[in-house]
Amino acid sequence: MMIRHLITAAILWTAFGPLPSRACSVPVFRYALERWDRDLFQVIIVKSGTFSEEEIALAQALKAETVLGDGFLNTHVSIANVMDASMRDTLSGMYRQAVEAAVPEETLLTLFYPSSQGKKDLLWKTKFDQESVDQLLENTSRNNSTDAILTGASTVFLLLDSGNATLDDAAFETLQTEATRLQNTLEIPEGIIGTNGEVTGGRLTAEEARAEDPSNQLKSGIPLKIAFEILRLTDSPILRSILLNMEAELKAQTDQPMAFPVFGRGRVLPPMVGEAINAENITLAANYLCGACSCQMKAQNPGMDTLSNLDWRSYLAGSEVIREKELPPLSGIVAHAPPPEAKSAPQEASSPRLIRNTLIAGSALLLTLAVASALITRNTSR
Repeated sequence: MMIRHLITAAILWTAFGPLPSRACSVPVFRYALERWDRDLFQVIIVKSGTFSEEEIALAQALKAETVLGDGFLNTHVSIANVMDASMRDTLSGMYRQAVEAAVPEETLLTLFYPSSQGKKDLLWKTKFDQESVDQLLENTSRNNSTDAILTGASTVFLLLDSGNATLDDAAFETLQTEATRLQNTLEIPEGIIGTNGEVTGGRLTAEEARAEDPSNQLKSGIPLKIAFEILRLTDSPILRSILLNMEAELKAQTDQPMAFPVFGRGRVLPPMVGEAINAENITLAANYLCGACSCQMKAQNPGMDTLSNLDWRSYLAGSEVIREKELPPLSGIVAHAPPPEAKSAPQEASSPRLIRNTLIAGSALLLTLAVASALITRNTSR
C-alpha cells in the first residue's frame, strides 16, 4: 500500500529532482500546504419524491458553506430525485449509488470521494436535516490537527486504533520514538527563501534561489521546521470512513492499528498497518515529505485530500493572521505532546546547488548531442 506509492515518488524524485526545471527546494509538506488547493468531495442529497421547500432551502444553505459558495467546505453539493425517470435512466457511478441508498419518504445526505480519485465508494450517509448539515460542517472543521500544521508541524501521524490496547500502544510508542529520532536528524533543504528574505543553508543568495525556481520563495510566515506530531483518532465517523476507504483492503484490517501521515491542507498518504508501523517505513514517509518537492504537480504525487471546513488561505496569509485568528475546537482527535525541538546539525561544505544543477544539465545536453551525432553519422554512412 503506502510503501508502493512512496517508492514510486522516491524514484521520480531521484530521477528528476536535481534538474534545473525541477529545482524547487521547498519540502513536499510545505509546498502542499501553501500551493495545493483541496479536491472537492461530492455531496448528493437524494430523495424518492419531490423535495420540499424547506429541504431545497437547506440544500442551498449547505451549498453556501462550500468553497463554490461563500464558505470553505471542500464539497460540491447536488440533489437527485429518485422518482425522476429521465435522471434515473442516465445515472451512473456515485449518483446511482446515492439513488440506491435512498429510503422511501426519507431524504438522505450521501458523501463520496472527489471525482479526481476515480472512486465511487459511498463514504457516509445520514438523514438530511439541519442536524446532519451541522455535523458535516462541524466534524470537519479540524479533523487532521490543522492547528499543529499551521504552527509548523511537518507531518501529523494520525493513528487509527484497532481496539487492542497492546497493539495500539506499541504502535503509538514506535511512532513517538521514530518521530523524535527523525526530528533530530532530518534537515530542511537548502535554498528556501523565507518571508524575511533569509535563505536556508547559507550557500545561495535569495536571487540565486529564485533563479533556480521562483517556488523557492515561501508564501506564508508559518515556521519552517522539521517537526512531527502523533495523534490518535477517537470519534470522527466521517473521517474514519474517508480513511478506511482509501484502499480496498483496509476495511478488512481494522483489527490492526493504522498510521496515516497527514500534511499540507489535510492531505493524507496511504497508511502503515500493524507491523508495517516500523522505523523503516516511518523514515521512508518522513524522507519523502521533508525532501525537496521534485514534482510540483499535485496529481502526480501520492496521497488524497480529506474533508475540511477551514479558510486555509486566510490562515496562510501570514504569521500575524495565525496569531490573531482563533482556531476552531478540535473534533475527534486526542492530542499528545509533540517531540522535542530538532537540534541544529552542521551544514556540509559543498558547491552551491545552482552550479551543480548547471553541470548536470550541461552533461545531459552533451550526452543528447553525442547520441544525436552518432545517429546522424550512422545514417550518413549507409
